[in-house]
Amino acid sequence: MRRILPTNGAHAAETTDSRGEQRGLKHASPHRPGRASLPLVAALAAVSLVACVASPAPRPESPVEGVPGLSASSGAGDAAAGQAAAEAVAELEARAEEAFALNRTAEGMRLYVAAMGRAHRAGLAEALERLRVKAEALAATLSIEAHESWISGDGTQVVGDLRALARAQGLMPAAYLYQSYGSAKSPVADATLRFAAVANEAVLTASVSTDAKGLANASVSSVASANEALVIRVFPVFSADGFSFAVSSVYRDFVYAPPPKKAMVAALERSPAGYRDVPGALDAVAAGLRALGVDAKPISASLPPERFTAAFGGDRTILGSIEQGSEAGYYALAYLEVGPASQMQYQGRVYNIFIAEASYALRILRADGSLAHTLSASGIRGQGGSERGAIEDAAHRAREALAEVMKAEAPAIASALSR
Repeated sequence: MRRILPTNGAHAAETTDSRGEQRGLKHASPHRPGRASLPLVAALAAVSLVACVASPAPRPESPVEGVPGLSASSGAGDAAAGQAAAEAVAELEARAEEAFALNRTAEGMRLYVAAMGRAHRAGLAEALERLRVKAEALAATLSIEAHESWISGDGTQVVGDLRALARAQGLMPAAYLYQSYGSAKSPVADATLRFAAVANEAVLTASVSTDAKGLANASVSSVASANEALVIRVFPVFSADGFSFAVSSVYRDFVYAPPPKKAMVAALERSPAGYRDVPGALDAVAAGLRALGVDAKPISASLPPERFTAAFGGDRTILGSIEQGSEAGYYALAYLEVGPASQMQYQGRVYNIFIAEASYALRILRADGSLAHTLSASGIRGQGGSERGAIEDAAHRAREALAEVMKAEAPAIASALSR
């Protein structure tokens, strides 16, 4: 049963916590400023709204389910005051009907809310019920649609990039509010859309007014967890004279998903003899990522040098082309280079020992091409009884060094993959 909850005071304020939980309209007493009283929100969710009084009332657990009923300051009067209240309610109702006739839907709904509040204060149960039925019928004609930026080529709504959102980038929640007239629809301007996180937590714009096109855009400044899907729900709320009527049955969800813990691994190894067909660094990098719980998928063959260089620099087009049909959240690219070998000489004597130096660079990129983490080292020496032996030894030592540093840097890499 929806409850009508009385409170004392004359000023209203609305608060939303980090989960977007609606704490309701609050009235602060003139004698005790800043002290919040009972929540004052009305919700439409196919539940009857009735005029009964209860105090105190529990705080709702979410902005969509369990939203408390219409509430306002208490008041009573004699028969003359009751008659005056009934006339005031009738006037507000008539003004609402006029607004609807002029296609001013948001204004009409606010006038309905004001009339319901006046009826509640005066104890006019029949008027309150009549207005509730009318408000519910009008609310049933409303709909919320996602902005075009959220619609893919096949007409479905896309999923947002949570990591980009956590950096206050990428798609922001944006929705249109419409009123339907059979096969036609019209934008609803000057209405309030409420934005609330119903999964994960976020700091965001809680309430936004729609423009002439019925559009409202919210801004997200931070996300509690970049590894947990975030769902932001938007629904209309109409408020007047300290009362709010939340149409929670009409909503649109915007979903932001973290990138899959899957990484494509590519490597390029170069020596004076040319490029290696199957780079040995692939296994070292893949093993290091798997130790962090990442599904690492090595690319079986070496990329052409020009394509690898472009991918190494974060070229999104090239990165996308090496996914091999698998959506990757990350790309790990290792470049290993060995210089020419030189024969050892000491005090004028030439020894049958050859020395070569190697270097490596590892770049872990996000799906959008941005850099998540990097590792590099140079001057890794190898030696052998021939030029080829020295080059092979230097390459082997560089791979081992890369594997060891990935183990040592595991906490830093894991942290980078969670941002």
